[in-house]
Amino acid sequence: MKESKLQKDVKKAIKREFPNAFYYHPKDRSERGVVDILMCFYGHFVGIELKRNLKEKTTTPLQAITLRNIIRAGGYAFASDSVDDVIKMLKNIAIDAKMC
Repeated sequence: MKESKLQKDVKKAIKREFPNAFYYHPKDRSERGVVDILMCFYGHFVGIELKRNLKEKTTTPLQAITLRNIIRAGGYAFASDSVDDVIKMLKNIAIDAKMC
């Protein structure tokens, strides 16, 4: 699956599963290292980097730094190569957010 198709499928799945979530897909890559999807989700900041196949191609060093910085700032951040994995992670974040 091409990364652009994965991005499109993930955005559709987010809309379907979590209609009240705000997300932004920065198409203008003016700043290197910005992850594919930035969200406000149950009051938490979430950054998601999507890769076609994480076994073949991992995050770039700048993307990894961005993901770590989001986590250090109190947000959630992860890389994924599947729609199901993204939805599973978001459901876990939703459960965690409701417990706070």
